[in-house]
Amino acid sequence: MKNISIVVKAGQAKAFEDILKERNNQDIKWGEQNHNPYIYLTILLEETGELSQSILHSQFGGDKDKNRGGFKNVRKEAVHVAATAMAIVECLDRNKWVSNDVNLVSLKDDIEYGQN
Repeated sequence: MKNISIVVKAGQAKAFEDILKERNNQDIKWGEQNHNPYIYLTILLEETGELSQSILHSQFGGDKDKNRGGFKNVRKEAVHVAATAMAIVECLDRNKWVSNDVNLVSLKDDIEYGQN
């Protein structure tokens, strides 16, 4: 793996901080998760659906009592999507993502990070 410099641009620090906080909250709530690809995709799509719903409520209104729209809720749901995607990467890096018919773990031995 190559050593690279990572430069955090203005505006990214808060986004990264909030995503990492959400990942921590997920770990506290659920513990280490090592789902198969189908379950993780379902979880990610559920989170993406909540983001979509928040955007639609922002654009067109909706159930005002549930306060699902607006910048704050759209951003919160976007953070949940990013944190869930990060959890998938962490699972892959732990080398624990295996199911009966999809074995992605063997891919890790064949490639280095960042190379296809």
